[in-house]
Amino acid sequence: MTTEAVGATGRRNVTLWPIRRTHADALDAARLLASADVRRRVTVRRQTVTFDAATPDEALRLLDQLRGPLGVARGRVGHPYASLHAVRRRLVSLAALDAALDAALALTDEPAGPDREEQP
Repeated sequence: MTTEAVGATGRRNVTLWPIRRTHADALDAARLLASADVRRRVTVRRQTVTFDAATPDEALRLLDQLRGPLGVARGRVGHPYASLHAVRRRLVSLAALDAALDAALALTDEPAGPDREEQP
């Protein structure tokens, strides 16, 4: 399940829940190695992860910024790095859904053409 809500900063937050304990542990390990800006924008709780991000694409970039230093420090095979693939797949799916919704909304905003009648 995924939710989006406006956070305290006035920006949208992208929250994934529920997440497995292994994913939360891997995200905590990644946060320890990340820059201060990335640590501030990613909140990990027992069953949720919240990205202070305007879009799912931006949340995906934040996750990739978490994964980079973790892969260098702990290797790109096995836990904790491999545990983040599931979180990344969920963000990729959410980004694709967000793009599809934007495309569908853009179609509904089209002005009436010559072959379409204006609705009163």
